[in-house]
Amino acid sequence: MANTTSTTVEPRIGRSVTIDRAAELLGCSRRTVYNWIRNGRLYTVRTLGRSQRVLIESLPRAAAAAARAGSRDASSV
Repeated sequence: MANTTSTTVEPRIGRSVTIDRAAELLGCSRRTVYNWIRNGRLYTVRTLGRSQRVLIESLPRAAAAAARAGSRDASSV
């Protein structure tokens, strides 16, 4: 009997993402992501291989803070 069910592979986002993916999701540069990590806007974890990954739960907060900062910058022009 042949398997007739098609499986689609959808990208999954786990608990954390790479610095590059976080920058892509937030629409900013890698440097900005690193600055936000240093300033406490983004939370990270270290993998066993010692790479740094951004926790998904911190992305909405950072995006909201960036939007507020952007609206302040635009209103001061």
